[in-house]
Amino acid sequence: MLPDIDKELFSILFDESLEGYYDWDMVSNTGYISPTLKKLFGYEENEFTNFARIGEVHLLPVDIYKAKAAFEEHVASKGKIPYNISLRYKHKQGTILHLQSKAKVISWTEEGGPKRVIGFYINVTPYILTEEKIKHNNALLELIVDGINAGIWERDFETGTEWWSNRFYTLLGYDKNEIEPRYETFIKFLHNDDRQSVIKAVQNHLDTQEPYTLQVRLKCRNNQYRWFETTGKALFNDEGKPARIAGSIIDIHETKTAQMALQKSEHLMQQVGALGKAGGWELNLKTNVLHWSKPVYDIYEVSPEYKPTLKKALQFIDPAYTDIITSGINEAIANGTPYDVELKFITAKKRNIWVRAIGKAVYNENNEITGLQGIFQDIDSLKKSEEFLKQTNSQKDKLFSIISHDLRSPVSQIRMFIELMLRHKERYAINEKQLDLLITIKRNAENTYNLLDDLLAWSTNQFRHNAFVPKNLLLIELTKRVLEQLESSAIEKRVNIILNIEDGYWITADENMLKTIMRNLVSNAIKFSNKEGNITVTALHKDDSTIITVKDCGVGIPKEDVSKLFSSTTNFTTYGTNMEKGTGLGLNFCKEFVEQHGGNISVQSEPGKGSTFKVEIPDIHL
Repeated sequence: MLPDIDKELFSILFDESLEGYYDWDMVSNTGYISPTLKKLFGYEENEFTNFARIGEVHLLPVDIYKAKAAFEEHVASKGKIPYNISLRYKHKQGTILHLQSKAKVISWTEEGGPKRVIGFYINVTPYILTEEKIKHNNALLELIVDGINAGIWERDFETGTEWWSNRFYTLLGYDKNEIEPRYETFIKFLHNDDRQSVIKAVQNHLDTQEPYTLQVRLKCRNNQYRWFETTGKALFNDEGKPARIAGSIIDIHETKTAQMALQKSEHLMQQVGALGKAGGWELNLKTNVLHWSKPVYDIYEVSPEYKPTLKKALQFIDPAYTDIITSGINEAIANGTPYDVELKFITAKKRNIWVRAIGKAVYNENNEITGLQGIFQDIDSLKKSEEFLKQTNSQKDKLFSIISHDLRSPVSQIRMFIELMLRHKERYAINEKQLDLLITIKRNAENTYNLLDDLLAWSTNQFRHNAFVPKNLLLIELTKRVLEQLESSAIEKRVNIILNIEDGYWITADENMLKTIMRNLVSNAIKFSNKEGNITVTALHKDDSTIITVKDCGVGIPKEDVSKLFSSTTNFTTYGTNMEKGTGLGLNFCKEFVEQHGGNISVQSEPGKGSTFKVEIPDIHL
């Protein structure tokens, strides 16, 4: 028990400053409990005398172990580790109290156990409830943010912190842990044509405090661009400087593409109408009155005074196609089904032409079909062009056949025959002069074969729809197959080719295009390498892309020639170290094929030291 003088002193010091304090003798289980402490738990001063019952009666069971462990740690450290812990107690009336409990053993028994303990409580219930309310409100805000279609972002200029909502990541196709929420990352994702407009809009807003709204394209995880509407508005401090800025992105891709398609269609129709190749028409089903625009009169080759009716209009249709247009009109009137048909047509001047007839139902406010409207278009030139294209495609297919069979196969046989003679030159008694001639023929045959191979790959890509067909490829296996084709050239120069590609490295790419890229780059490296030189082919993954490098230690490329390598307007070529001649087309093919993968190709070279060609192909998610 505290002496009276101590109790008086404690009352003076603590009664007005703390929610409650105590001084307890743990051996005799007696001590002093301040009136404020009793009041804290809802008791009168004469109601509550045993401090030990506070833990027994009022401490929540889930916190008993926590309090006991903290006190045992304090005792074990002989008071060096303070007892300072947040606990939950039950008030006499049943409400929950959040109390900060602080205590200290100030005297010890002869055996070293705790004897006298003093301590006090601070009521932190209002602060805890406020904190929990804030957490609840934040969770509710997060739920609301995630529930709407917009991705929310925020940037604090004072702390430098940035935040993106979960929906922001989802709209771009990423998980939250894949990318950092940074302004620079957002700018990087923007389409090249939109990047500067966003940067300028943000800066203008920070300078003038005018909010902005822009429609931009953002690159998503699948390497495809989608249209978004992005907004931003900053909060400014008393000095007029931006303290923080927040905004949103909303996916408008479908709406935007539909709008663009509509604008394109309207523009197309304006052009067609202006050229006199198409016109509009409208039929009132109640009055049977048919209206034509001027271009329709021109297509029919009748004067503007001509009075059209549906019956008279159908008489100009070639009899073989009358059922097609009649069926389309009847379906539109009965069911509202639109039609779009191509027909043979005989004009008033007896010219046979092709026309396109488009029609749809017109509805009133009661959703009743009251008429038809549509477009009538002269497509005769288009149909003739289609026929010409069919003939051209047929000729092109014949050209493919000539390249792939009639030319490539004989050249391949010549190459193989000469390789056989060179391997057995002693058997065929080939002299030095004949040997040089055979090597020259072999080299020319290889160049011709590679040129035909490149031309076939390029032609296929140019003229066939959906030529780009990416699939998962084991890069080391593809590279080895390419090197087998170039083996004789490498052996001739005694060039050592080193592969730094992991056995299990997979890449998603178009197989034919990637083979053409690898063959041209390695072939060029061999061509410009000195005898017994080294060529290194490396592949690694970095920043969601595969980086392929082909490095040689050959003659290098003069600085003024580097810019000509990938030019589509300049057919640049030079001789190799064995006077090998190229076509100047290979690197152009490489550039075109790499760009179809969404990547880029570059070169670093120094005369006399060699060249390094680097191909970067972004990850493609099938």
